[in-house]
Amino acid sequence: MPIRSINKYTVIKRFSLGKKLYDKLDTIYVQEHDPINMEPQKVLIEKRNM
Repeated sequence: MPIRSINKYTVIKRFSLGKKLYDKLDTIYVQEHDPINMEPQKVLIEKRNM
């Protein structure tokens, strides 16, 4: 089974997805959808260190 790629993005404008709020400068990781195993696309977050 191939490994799904995960793309890294930096949030430039506050937005919400589902019940989560992503703020400016948050780093999010978006895993690609897996059509073979019908697994959904996942969004993971890395919190800022302040």
